[in-house]
Amino acid sequence: MGERHRGLSLAPAAFRTLLVSILAASTPACARKAPEVQAPAADVDVAPPVASSTGTANTSASASPEPHIADDRPLRAGRVGFEGMAVPTKGGLDVRGVTLSLEAIQDALTKQGVHGAQMDDLLGCRLAIVAELVDESERPADAGLRVQSRAGTWLRARELISARVVAKPREISGEVVRSKGYFAVGSFLVAPSDLNWALAGQDVVGKRVRLWGQPRTVRCEPDAQCLTSGSLPLFDVGRAELVP
Repeated sequence: MGERHRGLSLAPAAFRTLLVSILAASTPACARKAPEVQAPAADVDVAPPVASSTGTANTSASASPEPHIADDRPLRAGRVGFEGMAVPTKGGLDVRGVTLSLEAIQDALTKQGVHGAQMDDLLGCRLAIVAELVDESERPADAGLRVQSRAGTWLRARELISARVVAKPREISGEVVRSKGYFAVGSFLVAPSDLNWALAGQDVVGKRVRLWGQPRTVRCEPDAQCLTSGSLPLFDVGRAELVP
């Protein structure tokens, strides 16, 4: 009997291995332990989105630039950028109807590396301004008190954010002559109102003047009386003086 079944005998270790394999194969799949999957580590180098002032996430690396208002468009309230020539006004400098204090302009230019700019240096300059503008309206004066005030609604700079010189003033000089409703100084036409305020309403016809400001060219309409070139070479005055 023992000789007949010798080929089917197994060693104890091999028998145990075979028994474990049979039991594992007969175990239901739902009872088997699922392999552990390790979740990827959080990326700690990525900063969360920054909330904007409107409450939405701003994923841009830099804030949107202020809207630039072209010379032929009216200014509006808000944080805007614009350019214009500096002329004197009560309380400082006037740039496109907005009054800015001399001290604020000087501080802003110092940040741009321009030091020691004085009033006469700035008059006639073309400045690029970024400012927070607000609407102002005429306030009624106290009873019995008459004060000098502006009429209607205008814009005031609540905050001057930056200022830089785009173009320094150009200097021209020559004798003042009349020319079709304008004054002519050299090869430029000057509006009479510019010389009236700049020279305190003096009679300047036939006198020599020195002007600081910015030249500009006005294109005429096809049916307008203009020069043969179809344009007018104007000069905007920021500062003026009589030449002895």
